[in-house]
Amino acid sequence: EGATVTPGFIDMMGGSSLPLLLDPITAESKLRQGITTMMAGEGGSLAPQDDRTMEELTRATARGLRWRTFAEYFDQLEANGVETGRVHIERFMRMKYRGQTNELRTPVPPFADSDAPVIEAFEHLYEARFGKGAGYRSVGIQALTYMVHASGGLNVPKLDPERKSRSAPVKAASAGQRPVVFAGVGAVETPVWRTEHLRHGNRIEGPAIIEAPTTTIVVHPNQEATLDAFRNIAMTRVTEGAT
Repeated sequence: EGATVTPGFIDMMGGSSLPLLLDPITAESKLRQGITTMMAGEGGSLAPQDDRTMEELTRATARGLRWRTFAEYFDQLEANGVETGRVHIERFMRMKYRGQTNELRTPVPPFADSDAPVIEAFEHLYEARFGKGAGYRSVGIQALTYMVHASGGLNVPKLDPERKSRSAPVKAASAGQRPVVFAGVGAVETPVWRTEHLRHGNRIEGPAIIEAPTTTIVVHPNQEATLDAFRNIAMTRVTEGAT
C-alpha cells in the first residue's frame, strides 16, 4: 500500500562517468531511487586523454587515477566493479542531403577504407522514412555530427546500510554560509553543507544548501532534509512546530 511498481528509471543527465570511479556509493543511492540506467558523458568524454587534459581532472589525479585510452579507462571501471565485457558501443552519424533540413541519425556499420557502407545505410534509412525513390544522391550527402554511445552494466551491489549518527552534522560538513534569495523571503544568509561529510540520521533545517559532486540541493525555509541509511536525502515540509 502506498507503493508503485514501475520499470527502471533512466537518468538522462547522470554526469556519472567520474563518480563511478571516485564515489561508487552514489550508484547505490540511484538504485534506491529506482534508477537502473544512467546516461554518462553527455557533457564530454573521459577518454581519450593527454597530459594536459588529464591534469584538469584533479579529483581523479588526486587519487592516483590516470589513463589515456578508452581501454585504460575501462580498466579503471573494471577495477571499480563495472564489467568491461558488458560495455556495448554504438556509433552514429547525423546525416542529410545537401540543402535539406531533414537530418537522420544513421547507425554506422563497420567499414575500413570506404564510406560506401554508411552512405548506403543513410539512403536505406531515408527511403524507409520518406518513401522509395525519395533520396537524391546527386545533390550530395552531408555528415554533420559523429556520435558514440557506450553503455555498461554494473554489478548488483550489496547495499550495506550506514550506521545511524546523531542528528546534528559534524563540523567538517559545513562549507560556511552564502546569501541566497528565496521567494517571499528575500536574501538570507544560508548555511552550506557538503554531502561527503554528512551521515545517516543528520537533519538539516531550511534554509540551507547541500552540495553534492553532481548536484546542488536547495532546502527551502519551512523544509527539513534528512539523510537515510543509503545516503538518500529525504525532504520534509515543516509546519508550525510540527513535521
